[in-house]
Amino acid sequence: MKKRLLWIEDDAFALGALVSGLRKTGWDIVTATTEAEAITIIDQGQHWDVILLDIIIPEQENPTQESLLRGRPRPFIGLDVLTRINNRYGAGRPPVVAITKVTDERVRQRLSELHVDKILTKGGLVPKEVEGAVKQVSGSDGAENG
Repeated sequence: MKKRLLWIEDDAFALGALVSGLRKTGWDIVTATTEAEAITIIDQGQHWDVILLDIIIPEQENPTQESLLRGRPRPFIGLDVLTRINNRYGAGRPPVVAITKVTDERVRQRLSELHVDKILTKGGLVPKEVEGAVKQVSGSDGAENG
């Protein structure tokens, strides 16, 4: 049985380039490109061996009442998605690797508070780095041993 990876990422180039190596090593990869898609998948409660999460993803099509009252977009929607992941899975939460170009220390501190397992910085990121991070947090190369 293949290991399962949920990748929440809106950048089609990153998805195409960075997941090819993971697929070749035996990972079954499901992608979500918006907040709404991510929430739908997370709320289904499926088993994931690893979740890769972009911090800046598009807001859902129907903004929440809170964001409408705020009158401005939420810049780091991935943090909200990570909170949703933590709430949905609790102590059984799969490892989460955050992938972001955000270098703001407050955002990185929030990722730490939300118990992200690893942070990768976009910009020059290569497939081997992503593969290495996934293997590190999951303890697996993707193919089920057993």
